[in-house]
Amino acid sequence: MKTNNILRTAIATSILSLSNAAFAETVDVPFSGTVPEDCSIEILVEGVLSPTTTLYPGRLTGSAQYGATGRMAEIEVICVGDGLLTMDDPVDNGSTVQLPGQEVADLRDYNSDAALIASPSNPALQGSVPASMTHTGTVQYKMRMYDSTVNGSPVPDGTYNYVVPVTITPN
Repeated sequence: MKTNNILRTAIATSILSLSNAAFAETVDVPFSGTVPEDCSIEILVEGVLSPTTTLYPGRLTGSAQYGATGRMAEIEVICVGDGLLTMDDPVDNGSTVQLPGQEVADLRDYNSDAALIASPSNPALQGSVPASMTHTGTVQYKMRMYDSTVNGSPVPDGTYNYVVPVTITPN
């Protein structure tokens, strides 16, 4: 009798073990995602315009060159992937007087101050600096804006407000 109980227990255990194995299942759970081409521009420091007094008297500039007390703007461009960086000519944004010449701008390397791209009407940089460039990653740039007229006349009194459109387009 004892042997039959042991045999019955062994058979029941193996049937239950086979039954559990028959119900085991393995599945592959998928994960997927897309990292979009994404770019943004952040203004770190706004530019300040000031009249020049030495080499180019009569010019309004957004830099501390030629006796001016202006300041270049600073921006940070961030791209996941590559983007095409372009800029346009400065646009009046509520000035009380108009400058006599063409307002132009250029984007510069933050460390070396080398011009990287120029606005379309920038006569000093036409041909030597491209109108656009490929940008990747996170980089800070300086931006200079100025009136391209060099006529020696004083800058008219008034308030000057300009914006320089800068665009980063994901490739």
